[in-house]
Amino acid sequence: MRVPRRSRVLSTFIWCLLVGFASVSVVVGEDFRKAELLLENHCTFCHGAPDESPEGGFSLTGLLRIDDWKENGPAVKRVLDVIESHQMPPREEEQPSDHERVELQQELRRWLKVARSHSTDWPGKPVLRRLTRLEYNNTVRDLLGLDTDVFIFSERLPFQRDHFQPATKEMPGQFRMSAREYGAKYPVFLMDAGIPGDSRADSGFVNRGDAQDFSAARLEEYIKIAGEIAFHPDLLTRAKMMEELFPSANYSQPSQKKETLSNSIVVATSEIAPNSNVTATADASAFDLASFQQRIAIAKSEGRGGVFDGECLTNSIVPGKGGVVGFSYGMSSARILGINPTEDWWIASFGTAEETSGKTLFANRNRGQKQYELAFHDFNKIPFSGVSEIGLVLLSRKGESGSIRIGVRTNSGDMSMHDIDMSDGKNIFVALKSPPDSFITRLVVDGQAYSGDYVLLDDLAIITRDPPVDQGLVMAEEPIEPLANSEPTNASAKVDKSIAQQSSTNRIEHFLRRAFRRPVPNAELALFATYHDQVLARGGSPEDAMRSVVQAVLSSPSFLYLNAPQPEQESTQGTADHAVALTAHELATRLSYFLWSTMPDDELSELADSGRLLEREVLDQQVQRMLADPRAIELSESFYVQWLKLQELWSAQPDVKQFPQFYSAINNKRTLAQDMFGEVLLLFQAVLVEDRSVVDLLDSDYTFVNGKMVQFYKLNSEELTLVGAQPRAIDRDLLKDDRNWFRIRRVSEERGGVVTSPAILTATSLPHRTSPIRRGVWLLETLFNRHLPPPNVAVGDIEDQEGIEGLSLREKVELHRANHACAVCHDQIDPPGFALENFDAIGKWRVEEQGMPIDSSGQLPGVGKFGNPLEFKQQLIDKQDLFARGFAEHLFSYALSRDLEYYDVPAVQEIVSGAKSENYRFSSVVRGIVQSDAFRTRRSRNE
Repeated sequence: MRVPRRSRVLSTFIWCLLVGFASVSVVVGEDFRKAELLLENHCTFCHGAPDESPEGGFSLTGLLRIDDWKENGPAVKRVLDVIESHQMPPREEEQPSDHERVELQQELRRWLKVARSHSTDWPGKPVLRRLTRLEYNNTVRDLLGLDTDVFIFSERLPFQRDHFQPATKEMPGQFRMSAREYGAKYPVFLMDAGIPGDSRADSGFVNRGDAQDFSAARLEEYIKIAGEIAFHPDLLTRAKMMEELFPSANYSQPSQKKETLSNSIVVATSEIAPNSNVTATADASAFDLASFQQRIAIAKSEGRGGVFDGECLTNSIVPGKGGVVGFSYGMSSARILGINPTEDWWIASFGTAEETSGKTLFANRNRGQKQYELAFHDFNKIPFSGVSEIGLVLLSRKGESGSIRIGVRTNSGDMSMHDIDMSDGKNIFVALKSPPDSFITRLVVDGQAYSGDYVLLDDLAIITRDPPVDQGLVMAEEPIEPLANSEPTNASAKVDKSIAQQSSTNRIEHFLRRAFRRPVPNAELALFATYHDQVLARGGSPEDAMRSVVQAVLSSPSFLYLNAPQPEQESTQGTADHAVALTAHELATRLSYFLWSTMPDDELSELADSGRLLEREVLDQQVQRMLADPRAIELSESFYVQWLKLQELWSAQPDVKQFPQFYSAINNKRTLAQDMFGEVLLLFQAVLVEDRSVVDLLDSDYTFVNGKMVQFYKLNSEELTLVGAQPRAIDRDLLKDDRNWFRIRRVSEERGGVVTSPAILTATSLPHRTSPIRRGVWLLETLFNRHLPPPNVAVGDIEDQEGIEGLSLREKVELHRANHACAVCHDQIDPPGFALENFDAIGKWRVEEQGMPIDSSGQLPGVGKFGNPLEFKQQLIDKQDLFARGFAEHLFSYALSRDLEYYDVPAVQEIVSGAKSENYRFSSVVRGIVQSDAFRTRRSRNE
């Protein structure tokens, strides 16, 4: 039988007087009796001594002893977390007053501050932390001076970046932001190469060292891709920093003009019609599609052919009078043939056509100009043996019909033509071949008998008569032309061509210093210089020897790991014996990968060389400079996306019958995912660029929309005005192009911020309905950094319960939480989840479900009561300190590349307090993190 609360309190008080709090060992000047008494009053009856079978096996007896920091520190932090989040005491128990709860939190934080000063755990166990895939790409790109990404990877968002100009301190009110289809190909240095992705840590980020894996297989991947980079045939012309390493390098500045092409190169792919949406094979075809797919794959592997898909040149024109596009085919990409159209040839994207790969097709540029030929010939005097086979797909659109004539001309002067019947929406494959004693010189297209204004072709596959070659090491690349919004590179890197005239050892030292992000000792330099000489001794050329060094460097631990042991002497000045201050180069590296996800630039490196970066004022100046640099966009595309778990939006598949508005275009291949994603991404970028309060992420009076989102919100386009110093009406015609974005006032009081954004509401829903549980968990973990324990009992899905016929979703969840084991967590999860029930599974506003009014009322412990989403948001705003703390904790963890521990609690408190005095401006949070002891120190490796 339980003792009444009043009797328990009295007995606890008398016991404390008798024993004099003997369980508490006190450091001189420190007294935690107040906290001990509060715990005894509210907690130790359930969480008593270990021999009293405490609830959950968690004992608070002797918790505040300060002679065992390592054991008690995590437990004290755990108590602080559950007290602050109102998870404890349980709802059926007597609750402490608000004053008592605040007082206990203050005392526990004070205890943790004392623990931090005595703990040998701080500043965290040194964990080897390698580059993430994003960081590897960015670092190689900036180290070599490439104008594109190194390879295609899913973390790269599909949005154009021209609008992101943080030096202006203002986001434009109207701008253009194009987006490719997520997952589609885009121009990169190595089209068919890459490295494995990264695993996300539990409640963390992919840059957490303790969650990263490394194996022999992964090492082989790094060595392989390093070789493909180092021995790429165009390395010396496409990587501008190679002018320092190779005397023969001659960097060719890529043309930024993409509207009209001439002498551009497109690299072959190996798949024709991979979307499996070809309707039929033409009767005149020399091969069926399946057979030709095998033939083209073999031809590419043998260096004899490939598929021209044009994805990298979308919305480009090859002039009909003299325009040539180079087609680089085969596994080594060394063979190139030229393609020259007789009329302007359009490489475009048609929303009304069903492409058989990607989003790009080929058409006549001028409306009605449906007769033209494609001539095949040598490209810049690079010989080839002629074309023997051609495969392609003819596309038709709804409402169009008739026949298209397709044929070839050969070098013998013969021409053969075939009529192919087309009708609504058909995709017809046809393969053409030349006689054995000749080769194809031209593809002939004649659409005069076809009703459409454009003849649409897709996936031009070419097989040549070239002899087979062995597969080389270097994989295919993408074209010389970069995207109009090529990724921000290390723009301040200065090329010193005089270095290329120095000795090989000096050149290697210079390259190592940049690659390893620190000075290089003689012994380490000697290893790479010796390797260089060994390649020469085996008969390799000077260029091969230096390329071999590049491969070795890019697969070296000193390159792949950010905090690999460094030769610089450790300094313990101003730190405890167990911690050492970061060297200037370590600090430059940590700062650069925090804010830019790439290597330090020249200015950071020079400040590290001089040691001035260790000065607090200089460090502050660098933070401000780096946040005003275009490379800071990586914070939005790396930290922000991971923090909000936005990547889950790409895989969202709302039920098409219930939510048809989410889909558009043929076969529903166009979705609102990229538009929703763009809206919340631009919100964060506005906070970053304009150095606004991070509370804007919780609730903002502005948002960003394009035409798709205007339709989604059902806004009156005639009344839309831009936000800015001089508000003005939006041109309705501009809304017809989804690439045009506008900054407007939030669409309703319930909107504003990320919580009620369609992106988050869709990503946290199920395909056929909302999920209050998923939404509630997301809100607790993301906004407040509250991580609930996993269920300790196996509980089935709410839809599998008995007797739920006719019940609303809320009633089903209430039945589910009747289980006491479930109620503990659901007291936290359900209120915020149901607060958002007025938004359906794709985030559209509603007031009822299946004819029943929606009840979105509730009470979130520690936040307050609310009756609807608007009141819920107001409660969150009133408790914005909780959100600011959660945001700071997430960003701090990301910056440190590790989980936060008990000894980090005082640092978080300092960061949040400092930021609060500046209205939680984004830069104030970042500066607080960078200036913290945890960021500027590391654990001694001698322990």
